[in-house]
Amino acid sequence: EFLIFSKYRKADYNIRLSEKRLVEAEKLYLSAKDYDNAAKSLEMARTKRQKVLGFISEVEESGQNTTDLKNTLRSSLEKQKLVLLNIISQVPQDLKNEVNKDLASVETLLSGLK
Repeated sequence: EFLIFSKYRKADYNIRLSEKRLVEAEKLYLSAKDYDNAAKSLEMARTKRQKVLGFISEVEESGQNTTDLKNTLRSSLEKQKLVLLNIISQVPQDLKNEVNKDLASVETLLSGLK
């Protein structure tokens, strides 16, 4: 991220990183049953999504068009929502709260983009 100078590209990069961390969490929850590291991956995905919003704000302040970037984020969030719903349907009951927190975060971001 330090070698990316454009805020627009940093936002796009963090969208991809949030997707990767979510896929990692899914694998850890469902295949490896490594729930501690899965929760850490979910937190990292959530952090990356929040960074994207900051970068989008900075891009808008500089006068650049963010329509494509917002569409990319919206599409990514829709996919992430589906992955989270899949995880929720398969994890033990005591772990659903953590995943539901991430799902709520995604839904909040989606509602803010509309």
